[in-house]
Amino acid sequence: MTALICAAAAPGASAQDARWAVRTVDATGRSEAGGCAAARARAVAEARKYLGLNIRTCACAPVASKGDGPSAGYRCRVTYEVLVRTGLN
Repeated sequence: MTALICAAAAPGASAQDARWAVRTVDATGRSEAGGCAAARARAVAEARKYLGLNIRTCACAPVASKGDGPSAGYRCRVTYEVLVRTGLN
């Protein structure tokens, strides 16, 4: 399991003023590794709006090709948590 935790200290913010919220993001790639990397990059970009990021898992499934050929790539889903300010001041 790969985890990335980034926390930005906002002025006046404390851990008691925030909660972890689960999110998912999908991406495709030519390989499972490429699909997971693309999905993680999207999660990181989305998490910039929040106080922190914890990546949980990445799961991939082959994309069906047209005809009998090999897989056309992989569709991957990253499940992650972002630290969201609760607004209690």
